[in-house]
Amino acid sequence: MLETLQNRAGRLVTGTYFRTPTDRLLRDLGWDKLTTRRQIHKLTLYHTFNDANHPTPNYITAIMPETRAHNTGRILRNANTHTIPANRTTSYQNSFFISVGKHWNFLHESIRSLPHSSFKRAITERLGVPTPPTFYEIGTKTGNMYHTRLRTGMSVLNSHLFQINKIETTECACCYRTENVDHFILSCPNYDLHRTELFQNISQTLGVNFGLMSPLLKLRVLLHGEGLGSDDGRAVAYHFQNFLVDSRRFGTI
Repeated sequence: MLETLQNRAGRLVTGTYFRTPTDRLLRDLGWDKLTTRRQIHKLTLYHTFNDANHPTPNYITAIMPETRAHNTGRILRNANTHTIPANRTTSYQNSFFISVGKHWNFLHESIRSLPHSSFKRAITERLGVPTPPTFYEIGTKTGNMYHTRLRTGMSVLNSHLFQINKIETTECACCYRTENVDHFILSCPNYDLHRTELFQNISQTLGVNFGLMSPLLKLRVLLHGEGLGSDDGRAVAYHFQNFLVDSRRFGTI
């Protein structure tokens, strides 16, 4: 229920459609799934219990899993690995120390031995979604929304509508067999004039001939700002969103 509410909030924030892939939407926003956030918080708490700088009450240490070194009394390669008690019932398997202890053992010793603040930062970077570029927020509401819809793979392009059974063909208005993101941005003859202006503006911004780049690199630059700094990314996003709005392919809000 809470995951559904978060996904709905994400669609409201971005203006994306109901059938937008959730993973792409959350990655575009830089939001972690709630299951991931819970896992990060549980591992952080588990680290606190195992950190000598954070005194842990005896009633907690008494039920914590022991290390292999403590159980065997020998120096082993996995000496700091926690021994997970035998568990048969689902409720016991899902209990805090059993479930988190298994994830703890998968972490490299170099991470487990970090100071608490460094551990929290490292585990967030390891499990969480990367922070999206700042230029994902650039532009007008309309232009940014069109940009986000293309980036997350659900727009009014015929290939997208065909995937969700809204229309019966993927054919473009120019009679090309598939109106997908690649075709619309790079080759549809209906938008040649707008595309020429877009490529000229980006070439001036980046100081290179954008038209000579490979099709794949063009898409990555236009959709995700790949390899661009903050200023260039904002400029490219601005030019691309003007192209999307001027094309009038996506209607009006």
